[in-house]
Amino acid sequence: MLSTILFDLDGTIANTDPIHYQAWREILLIYGIEVDEHFYQTPISGRTNPQIVKEVLPQLPLEAGEKLADEK
Repeated sequence: MLSTILFDLDGTIANTDPIHYQAWREILLIYGIEVDEHFYQTPISGRTNPQIVKEVLPQLPLEAGEKLADEK
C-alpha cells in the first residue's frame, strides 16, 4: 500500500537547474546555438524537454526532436 508521495518542483528539495542549463548548452551547441543565462531563462527554463525542442529546434522532424528530448 502506498503511504507517501513525494513531489519535487525543481528547486524545492534539490536545485537541478544548473545541471539542466549545462546539458542544454552542450546539446544546442551541436546545432550552432549558444545558450547563455538569458537564452536559458527565456525559451528553456520551466518547460518540458519536448516543448523546448519544438520551440528552439523547429526544423527537426518530430521523431528526431523526440529522440533528442529523450537523450537530454
